[in-house]
Amino acid sequence: MVNLRSYLIKGICFLFWLLLVFFPDWVLADEWSQFSHDAQRTGYNPQNLNENWTYKWIWNGGGRDDPNHLFYSFQVQPVAGDGKIYIGTMNFGPINKQNKMVAINEITGQEVWVFSADSPILHTAAYSNGSVYFASKNGTFYKVNSGNGQLQQSRQLNGEVEGAPLLAGDYVYTGTNNGNFYALNKNDLSVRWTRFLGAAIKAPSAYSQKRNLIIVETEDINVYALNANDGSIIWQKNLGGYHRVGFARSYPVVSDINDVVLIRVDIEQTTYACSLMFNYCAGSTVEQIRNQLITHPELETMFVLNLLDGSKKYIAPVIYTAEEQNWNTGCFSRDMAPQAVVKRISDNEEVAYLFWRSWQVNPVPPDECDARGDSTYGEMNISNGNIRFVQVDEGIIRLASDEVGPLSMAGDFLFFNNWSALQVEKIVDRSSGKGNTFGNPITTKGIYSLVNTISNSDYCYQRADHYCPNSYFCAPPDCQPGCDSEYCWHKLGGGVGFFMYSHDRYTEFTWPTFLIPKELGFERNTQAVINTSIDGKIMVYYKYRDGTILAVQAGTSSPSSPSPLPSSVFYLKGDVDHSGKVNVEDIKKILLNYGKNPLVVINYWDPQSDNKVNLLDFGWVVKDWGK
Repeated sequence: MVNLRSYLIKGICFLFWLLLVFFPDWVLADEWSQFSHDAQRTGYNPQNLNENWTYKWIWNGGGRDDPNHLFYSFQVQPVAGDGKIYIGTMNFGPINKQNKMVAINEITGQEVWVFSADSPILHTAAYSNGSVYFASKNGTFYKVNSGNGQLQQSRQLNGEVEGAPLLAGDYVYTGTNNGNFYALNKNDLSVRWTRFLGAAIKAPSAYSQKRNLIIVETEDINVYALNANDGSIIWQKNLGGYHRVGFARSYPVVSDINDVVLIRVDIEQTTYACSLMFNYCAGSTVEQIRNQLITHPELETMFVLNLLDGSKKYIAPVIYTAEEQNWNTGCFSRDMAPQAVVKRISDNEEVAYLFWRSWQVNPVPPDECDARGDSTYGEMNISNGNIRFVQVDEGIIRLASDEVGPLSMAGDFLFFNNWSALQVEKIVDRSSGKGNTFGNPITTKGIYSLVNTISNSDYCYQRADHYCPNSYFCAPPDCQPGCDSEYCWHKLGGGVGFFMYSHDRYTEFTWPTFLIPKELGFERNTQAVINTSIDGKIMVYYKYRDGTILAVQAGTSSPSSPSPLPSSVFYLKGDVDHSGKVNVEDIKKILLNYGKNPLVVINYWDPQSDNKVNLLDFGWVVKDWGK
């Protein structure tokens, strides 16, 4: 019996080894190996997380004044495989002149190798079986060895490439701005088939395993379902009209269990979009919102299409939402809202978590309609479109219709962000009696904030582990030390979180808009990436909009908490560099930035708080000298 058990264990281990060697994508299904995690683009990792996290590293955190700082397209997120993450870069002005794919060790944050491409890499790469797949803007498609960064194959495509490649089975799929869509063999990048779709393809495509379909969006507002075997068009759906202009900042998401694909469409970025936001606050209930969309179809920008024929399954009760406000015009017209995340609840149920607007969130009189205040998160029953309210702790992160970023999930943990922070909340009760009203939502528990900047007035900014067990997180330059400004949205009180910078290391980008390439998309962060590495470690990667990546490890022992400093501790205004003493280094800091607007100066605190660097700032240094 003992020998039989031993042979059985050895046989199982051998079978697992065979799967790991020949079918690594099956075994390591929890790896975030391509854009939005998987071929269906669900943005969901089924791995549930521990609530105890530890800071691991920050990469590319030198700021825009660092000559080695790298810049990325807004569409780029880190993807993982073979113990590394991979991220593509692009040129930006005089600071960086390289377009390259960088491999970074998941655990240490150290660069392993760098591959130079012939033009900018504007999208998220993909990993499979020891190779990294990506294309440069000019249409060169690359296959690179994940271990050493050596070129394995390349192929020139007809047209520029902006959207992330799609890995499904033995093939990699990609489209170009010339309207050509390709199916390439993963082994040698030979062309299996091509299909000309007549308009630019900028968004990543998605795969339905159930129907063996590739879902492709084109910038003439068409959605195609292509047979994955030969590229034949199974169906085509046009979603144009009502100033809908494209999909460049979105992507399709497939729910195979429900046999549908979720589509988000962008609205023309003009005063037309502005009028939609200001004149149409959402209804209070699902039915009211649906009726609102029937009466005003111009508000409909999210579609649920049947995979069988492309028909609309129902009207999703999701009213138009823009991601960012254009402060030059006062209009909410810069970007579409983030795409939904599809989570598998069981073998026969998938639900979508999405950014949602309902008047129950902010029930002020109708004549005081403010579309920024009717926003929250919801859980959509994909089979019928009913949406339930999800609790959001707005004491940790503010939700507004104009500043919401991409979503992702791991197990019961929901990740969402705005322009300066990522929030993590755990869903704790989604029973049938929850969520039908805003006052009785699906309940959550706030876990962590991952923020760009922490106030220097708090002792936590001195911590090398970038962790704060009880602190105030700031969104400068609006916040003063101590986070006493009304604009400080990330006051944690008794909460916990991780931070990238202390206040004097703030790296916000403040170049005039016309100097920033549209590909950089500085107004948005990337989707949080949650990856289960080969050795079982669960890593969370948050790419802030300046290109900095913060890595934390989930499921580890709780970070140690320092002894609180006396409440009387504060930092003198003359201590410009917050070193703990006022000396010649503070004089140097002011001399280097004299005459500049502090909003565009890195590593500088304006002690006079008059938005300019001048003699009055020297006065504070003289006053506090030697203290």
